[in-house]
Amino acid sequence: MEEYIEVDGVRAYYRVEGSGSAVILIHSNGLSLGQWKYNVGPFAKYYKVYAPDLPGFGHSDKPDAEYGVEYYVNFLRSFMDALRIPRAALVGSSLGGAIAAAFAARHPGRATGIVLADPT
Repeated sequence: MEEYIEVDGVRAYYRVEGSGSAVILIHSNGLSLGQWKYNVGPFAKYYKVYAPDLPGFGHSDKPDAEYGVEYYVNFLRSFMDALRIPRAALVGSSLGGAIAAAFAARHPGRATGIVLADPT
């Protein structure tokens, strides 16, 4: 299921499938949640999978903001709060990997684990 949610005044697009422990897939720079189209289904057999379009990408709003890892760490925290996700495993590719690593360092109680694919 694909939907929108407002996160800190930004309309964010995301896909959610499955049930169980939360896994959040964080895409690379210049891409969108479509990067994970072959991963969501297999993960959703075992987990509740969330794949957001980060602000500035895909179908999410493109606010006039200073984009960077810190901005996206704050977005991810607010995204999780808005969807009432207390803890999640984070899977990030490239920029998404940098976001996942920084998030886990700043909010260790909220990341159950991280998977980094070619993080920046």
